[in-house]
Amino acid sequence: MATQIPRQIPIQPVNSFQASFRLPNSPWLAKHSLLIAALADGDSQITGALFCDDSLRILTALNSLGFEINMEIDNHRSNTIISGKCGKLPAGEAHINIGEDLDVLAMLAATCTLGSGQYIIDGSPALQKVDLQSLFQPFRELGANIAFLKQPGCLPIQINGGKLKGGAIKLDAFMPGKVINALLIIAPYMPDGLTIEFISPLRFRPHLEMALLLMQQFGVIADINDDFSAISVKPTSYQARRHEIEPDAAYAGYFLAAAAITHNSKCTLQNIGSASVQPNASFALVLQDMGATATYLDNAVTVESPPIGRLMGIDVDMSRMSDMIHILAATAVFADAPTTIRNVGRLREPDYDALEVLQTQLIKIGVDAEVHADSLIIDPIPAKQLQPATIQAGLDPRLAMSFAIIGLQTGGITIDQPQCVFQALPPFFDYLKMLHPKAAIRDISPAQLPGFTVALGDEL
Repeated sequence: MATQIPRQIPIQPVNSFQASFRLPNSPWLAKHSLLIAALADGDSQITGALFCDDSLRILTALNSLGFEINMEIDNHRSNTIISGKCGKLPAGEAHINIGEDLDVLAMLAATCTLGSGQYIIDGSPALQKVDLQSLFQPFRELGANIAFLKQPGCLPIQINGGKLKGGAIKLDAFMPGKVINALLIIAPYMPDGLTIEFISPLRFRPHLEMALLLMQQFGVIADINDDFSAISVKPTSYQARRHEIEPDAAYAGYFLAAAAITHNSKCTLQNIGSASVQPNASFALVLQDMGATATYLDNAVTVESPPIGRLMGIDVDMSRMSDMIHILAATAVFADAPTTIRNVGRLREPDYDALEVLQTQLIKIGVDAEVHADSLIIDPIPAKQLQPATIQAGLDPRLAMSFAIIGLQTGGITIDQPQCVFQALPPFFDYLKMLHPKAAIRDISPAQLPGFTVALGDEL
């Protein structure tokens, strides 16, 4: 597990840097791969999974459900062998706490509907107050028996297994992707299979496409209409395999953006490039549109700061890269003109409006940010006019990491509750510290960071 982090971290600026390193692998792909491996027929070996809160929570839950798991951990990464039971749950009962993670909640609720016993899922006190009726409704429509044990629509829930039948279901395109992905992942084990018909065009498909690709890698191929208006999965089973987790392109953006906004700086990421299947791997092209220099190889990408002047403001459609909105907004703070980020309304969920939360923190540092129904406009000011601020990251690692990157350029930024990065990229502040001896935490020894080389400040 990552080293302990204090409640607040002051970020100090770096003059310039050159860095080259390999990214840890994707938590999203890791937790979905681990779950599919447990549902597969036989023993799967999952290598390279980032050891963070997400994957730990899935592994703990799978252990509670009776799955045999053997895991070796080395430098925040794991080599895991999971004995899959072909869609069956070894345990007849379990009590699982998913903390704050709605992705994990949807995945585990779906998984428990395949069992033959009674399974209780609970969450943090804060999550217990959230009405999650819409998250569970599709499972209930397909026959799942889900009971709310305290307040209607709220955790904890009890799932009585053996009732799920499957069949056809119509879903609105605004149904959270976490629910659609969870339904598809368990679909091979629904007695009647699963057909999802979307009653309006899907506005965001990257995670859905990655889930379908992951299913295909484990031997299940879905039938998909050309326009993604319907997806069908027939009864079948996943096949056990040796599976390497792909690096997470979302986290590449933070370090590439750090180079883009810092004069005379350069960042190379060695294990992700033009061959990646993740839409977020194209983020360096957005930085290039803003005036940075981006160079792609099949398995590497490099970003350099603009040779002359500031970054430029842009008008950009980020519908396929909404994971990158926070770091793009942070980058836009240092542009020479406003930046308009379009088609990102999916971040405005009823239980958490990420755009409004981001706007609130940007206003703290003196940046004018406008939130509209489906867009965000950043109107920058000269860097010297940015205000010191304590950023309330809460449970959102995107806020902590994005404003830490702002702090590398301006100083005066303190991240409150930085431990939220454990959900996503546990070594984040270790990487940050390697970019500048004073950039992160003086009382933390940096983790062993494979392949990391860095030159700082006057050494350039």
